[in-house]
Amino acid sequence: MSTTHAWLVPYRYPAPADLENWLEDHARRGQVLTRVGQWSVFRMTLQDGGPATYRYVVDVQGRPRPDYLTTYQDFGWEHLGRTSNIHLWRRAYGGARPEAFTDADSLRARSRRFEIPVAVVAALCAVGAVVQVVVGFAMDATDLTEHVLTGGMLAVMAVGLGLVARRIWRQRDR
Repeated sequence: MSTTHAWLVPYRYPAPADLENWLEDHARRGQVLTRVGQWSVFRMTLQDGGPATYRYVVDVQGRPRPDYLTTYQDFGWEHLGRTSNIHLWRRAYGGARPEAFTDADSLRARSRRFEIPVAVVAALCAVGAVVQVVVGFAMDATDLTEHVLTGGMLAVMAVGLGLVARRIWRQRDR
């Protein structure tokens, strides 16, 4: 069986629903994610085979409850692994697409577990950008360029991460 490698997928699809849809679309085309490890955030390995119908779930659990894994497994979900605190699950199905979250509140809580850390880092980058520019202007002209460039890079990161947090927030019900 051959394999396909997909690079930087979680960065291209940062909203959980987008990543789940990407994985499910590839499974329908015969490229199935079968295992997740620490390096999967950079390179995912998909097994090439026949088309499959899987429901994938991406869930953040910083400190999972002791029964976290067994609860999902008792309901027929297969734990593919985790990368950092992000767990990936899958379940084969035929018919209606199974849901992993029992209600809208638990789905929104999952989205918040993704959104809040991204928004906090965006805010820290924004503060860092302001500090760098202020310090640059307060210092002599020789350091101004370095501080303004650093502030500009932090500002770009803040905007980018802010857009990611907004995308996750907008898809909180998916």
